[in-house]
Amino acid sequence: MRPVEHAVIPCAGVGSRLNRGVPKSLTEIDGRTLLGRTLLALEHIPHVFLVVGFRKELVISEALRHRRNLIFVPNEYFDQTNTLYSVKLASRLIRDDFLMVDGDVVFDPSSFASLLGQLQTCDGPAIAYSRRTTEDGVKVRLDMSRGETTCTGFFRGEGAHEWTGIGRLNNRVISGNSLFVYESIERHMPAPAYLVDSMDIDTPADLEIARATYGRHDH
Repeated sequence: MRPVEHAVIPCAGVGSRLNRGVPKSLTEIDGRTLLGRTLLALEHIPHVFLVVGFRKELVISEALRHRRNLIFVPNEYFDQTNTLYSVKLASRLIRDDFLMVDGDVVFDPSSFASLLGQLQTCDGPAIAYSRRTTEDGVKVRLDMSRGETTCTGFFRGEGAHEWTGIGRLNNRVISGNSLFVYESIERHMPAPAYLVDSMDIDTPADLEIARATYGRHDH
């Protein structure tokens, strides 16, 4: 499998449940934005695409503080569309497999670095999953019976493992008429699944937990 040279960060959404008036990717944990953290973690990926929409000038300004060679993809319908739509906008510019890292996810840097190594060498598509779960998160069904962990499906509700919007995808995977990214991936199950210490931030309660958990990893 060829190494992944492209990454897509969807940052277009309003993030209304946080009720802060700024994009979720600009949420700060110990003075560092989620976007800044993600761009640092992807510093060795040559081509990074940011899908921007809500208050895009703020997102672009913050992104350029951390990295200059970025490709910005506008989602003019950010208030009417979702993450899958944003990812498709960027993926039209990409031929090969790409990494998706949702704009509202926070992770432990060393854990994410290990994950990148696994996603670089696996047979895509593949997903990352976390043991940190949230009330509204998309949970994953895992099969660990064959010596390696695979994801066999997604579901809503209570569960031990959660998909936090990180994976190795391609245009074939996200084609079709699915409503959500995970529904697109589900059509290609089973898929390799790799553990990462990460958390999706959707609500003020999630943010409080994330700040208590991941602030300690700042250097």
